[in-house]
Parts: sequence; C-alpha cells; structure tokens
Amino acid sequence: MKKYILCFLVPLISHAQLSDEGYLNRLSQALKGHSPTSLEYSELNIARERNQTESYLNGKITEYLSNPVYADKMRSRIVEMLKLKSSNTAFLASREELAYNESPSKDRDNSTDEFLTQLIRQNKSWDSLLTSGSYKVFTADQEYFGITDSKFYEFVMDLETKKSILEKNNKYSVPLEFSDADGRVAGVLTTPRFFERYATTAINKNRRRAAAIFKNFLCDNMMAAVPDPSENKSRIVEIQYPKAKQESFTEAEIRAIMQDDSHGSLADCKSCHDKLDPMGNVFLGSRTILSKFQWPGALAYKNSKNEDISIKVQNIRELGKAITQQEDYVTCQVRHFWGWFIGNDIPLSSEVLSELSQKFNEVGRKPNDFVRHLVKRSEFKNRLVENPEQKINRQVYNLFKKCQSCHEGQADEVTGEALLNLAVWPLGKNHESEKNTGFWLDRVSEKLDLKNGGRDRSMPPAKSNWNLTRDELALIKTWISLESKKQVRP
Repeated sequence: MKKYILCFLVPLISHAQLSDEGYLNRLSQALKGHSPTSLEYSELNIARERNQTESYLNGKITEYLSNPVYADKMRSRIVEMLKLKSSNTAFLASREELAYNESPSKDRDNSTDEFLTQLIRQNKSWDSLLTSGSYKVFTADQEYFGITDSKFYEFVMDLETKKSILEKNNKYSVPLEFSDADGRVAGVLTTPRFFERYATTAINKNRRRAAAIFKNFLCDNMMAAVPDPSENKSRIVEIQYPKAKQESFTEAEIRAIMQDDSHGSLADCKSCHDKLDPMGNVFLGSRTILSKFQWPGALAYKNSKNEDISIKVQNIRELGKAITQQEDYVTCQVRHFWGWFIGNDIPLSSEVLSELSQKFNEVGRKPNDFVRHLVKRSEFKNRLVENPEQKINRQVYNLFKKCQSCHEGQADEVTGEALLNLAVWPLGKNHESEKNTGFWLDRVSEKLDLKNGGRDRSMPPAKSNWNLTRDELALIKTWISLESKKQVRP
C-alpha cells in the first residue's frame, strides 16, 4: 500500500509562537530578504533587559519598510505576480549569494520596474497599479527586449519630454506625467514589460492581456470552458485551431481566418470571450507600443457573489478604476499579500479575509501600511512545528505550486492531454492517462536534470521570471529520493 506524507501533512503540523529573536529574523527575511545582523540581535537583548522589546521591534519594522532593499523586494514580488519576463536569468548558487546586497539591482533600468519601485518607496495606493499616469522614461540607450522606453511612449509624449530625451544632457531618465483625465495610460498595464510579456496578434486580439488582468487583479484564472480533452480531443483542436488539419494556407485563407472569430462565438468558449473581448478592446491600436488614441471597452464578468457586472468604459484608465471599485479586486489583492507575508501554507479563512479586506481599505490601500499590519499579526509571529520530512514536503510542494501557476491550463504539444498538475499530490492522481506516481517522479527528475545538478534542465524555461537555485534543486532531488522508495515500480 502506497503512503503519501502530504495526505497527513496538515493535521500533523502545529504552530508555536516565535521567540523575539525568531520574530526579528522573520521580519528581516520577509522585508529585506536576509537575516538580521549580530548588532541587531545585541540591540534586541538590550531592549529586552529594559522592557522595551515591543518598541524596538516596531522600530525595526519602520526601518525595514523604509529600506531600498524592501522596495526592490516588493518590486520583484509584483514582477513575479504578473509573470513579467526577467531581465536577469542568471543561475544562482544559493539564496545566500544575495544575503547582504543592500543596493537594488542595477540591471532593471526601465520604466516598468521604476514605476513599481516608486509605488513602494512612496507608499502610493495599490490602485496605482491600474490607475496611475506617472512614469519615468529612461533614455534611448536603455532597452528592454529591444523596445526602448522612448519608443514605447513616443506617440503619447508631450513635445517637451521628447526634446529632453533627444537632448539627454547626461540625463539618465526623464519624468513622464499624464493628467488624471488622460485615458490612454493605466499604471503598469501601459508599460513596455507588460506589453512585451502579453504580446498580442491579429487573431488573439488582446485577449492575453485581458486574461492577465482578470487573473492578477480579480483572481479569476480564466480556465477554458471546453469539454474534457479525454472525451473529444479532435473537437478541442478544431475549436482552438480552425482548419488545423490543412498543411498549408493560401494568403486569402490566412486573411479569412484572421477575420473569422467563430472560435469566440462557440458555446464552449463564449463564457470566457464574453469577458475577454470587451476588456481587450481597450488595447486596440496598441500592439507593441502605446497608441496615441484611447479605445472604449467594458468590464464584464460574473463576480464571486454570482452577480453580473457590466461596466462600459471609454478607455483603459476608466477600466483600471472600474476594477479597483470591485470587492473581488480587494479580496484578490489581500490574498496576494497573505501569500507573500504569511504564506499560502497557512489557511486564510473567510472571516480573516473579510477582516483584512476592511483593513486594506482603512489604510488607503497603501502597501507598506498594510504590510506593517500583517507582520504584527499572530499568524506572522507563529512558526511551524514539523519533522524534517514534513518540512521537505512543504517546501517542495510550494515550489511545485509556483511551477503549476505557469502550467495551468496548458496541454502537451504532442498528445493534446492536459499537463500534469504539480499541485495535486500524489503526482499523477488526477492525470488523464498516466496515474503512476513513479513515472512522474522520473519525469520531473529528467526535466530538471537532477542527476547533473540541473545543468541541462529544460524547466523552468530560460524566459521564465524565476529560476530554481541549486539548493532548491537539491531539495527536490532529496524529496524524489524519499518518495521513490515508497513506489511500486511497474
């Protein structure tokens, strides 16, 4: 009989209150990414002797939140949330290599990352992600995936800004401000990295961009509303790729397919397209660079209360504002913060979600104020009590959930079957055809090239926003070794 530790992981794990030193360490790790210094531990001891522990720890929270490294770390979290492609895919030997790097990364000088960093440093409303019109354009020499900031914003810049960029005068960057009434811009949605990550085509018609907005700001993963692939694969292929059986197309046929949007009108697909198409309309005219015109669209979806929401908007900025007015937006953002600072392995009850949503609004949706509240909560001050094997299971499961966030809804290019769901354990449990866990353990090992320490691994792909460290690869190898001993090989 096969045994799987994860099945019993939750009831066996308990929580205990962190010591003062443990709490200080977690604060430093969560807000700056590394452990406290020996001096900080000494200061904590002195504060404790003077019965000033709480005051000292509150002071450290304020200090950490104002540290540039915290802003850089938060920027990285947002980049990962949006799955923006990384400008640095270097293979890290371990997380300790970053331990005492107190200066923000210098290889991310582009308007997108600068926008995100300033949102945190200035503690602006989180809504700015969708509504802001304040940017910093780097000079033409600063490129991101071949698209310069000056090129991306070329058609929406005022003449004075264009002149400043052309003249440069040794300026590294130039502010680019839009009035509140200008509907052509909407925070991170109108930045080069967002456009590059969610590129559009004549057939896609900005649906990828719309799907990304639904997923990240309303927590709607936009799973395809199509039949089980195991029932009728040929029908799925025909829905996704019209006339796919033909080996070639004439120019006339290609033009006809580009104009034909029958896929979006099919009953199996309509529930998604009724949401994606109206939202995607606000990006019309903007393929790789930002259009000088604004385009109307709509926020249309069924919310978590099963209510039909239909809000017509005149431009992308109105769309951003409409999203921030939704209750689902608030709860979705709270879930992001919970995962970042408390941990997705700690259940978020509906009662706590409601309480935190209220707090998020009370602090004006300012990220640093909300983080301050989170790190003072009991959930943050607790630690897991687990044995070594339980710890390995939890850590690997969290890594696999991160992998699954990218593979969600994808199918095998050869068989058409849905890819293995890495977040469902035992591995293979819900797979269409191959349910043997041992098979999938071998497959994971092969994809990560664990026998060679990950040297020739194919996952995560090079274009991914994150990569596994050697320590994480070693952890997965240990986990596979433990699990393999429990398998009955065919």
